[in-house]
Amino acid sequence: AKDWHGAAYDAALVEPRPSKACGGGLGVFAVTEVPPGARLAEIPVEACLTADAARAGRGGPRAARAARGV
Repeated sequence: AKDWHGAAYDAALVEPRPSKACGGGLGVFAVTEVPPGARLAEIPVEACLTADAARAGRGGPRAARAARGV
């Protein structure tokens, strides 16, 4: 597994790369046929985009708090 910004993914099965479908952000794409039940990635909750962070226009809770002046 590869570690990428706190998330681990199975590089033999998937890879993150730019995606027009994600509005120019990153998407996760299969690099081979994925077997049923395969674990593709583990993403910690802290790495997930929150609604506040999205509204702030930056990633992560700290950016959202900073945008609110907290």
